[in-house]
Amino acid sequence: MGEFDVTGVFKFTPSEAPQNAEPAFQNLVQEWLENLGTEAGIRALPDDLRRAAQLYILPAIAHGTIRVGHARTA
Repeated sequence: MGEFDVTGVFKFTPSEAPQNAEPAFQNLVQEWLENLGTEAGIRALPDDLRRAAQLYILPAIAHGTIRVGHARTA
């Protein structure tokens, strides 16, 4: 489908503790995927990423082909 600049979408700044960066990023991506199901979540995306999400990501979520690999941390 293509490559997308998601720096403005995720707004992720790694913490000073490197061991915390990966879980924090995983949580951010999980929240982003969950919010794609809302009108506001999909509308907030840049046009090209919105089209890709509507064509590929949202159907995968709806059909259960995207799942978390572990329980969500609080």
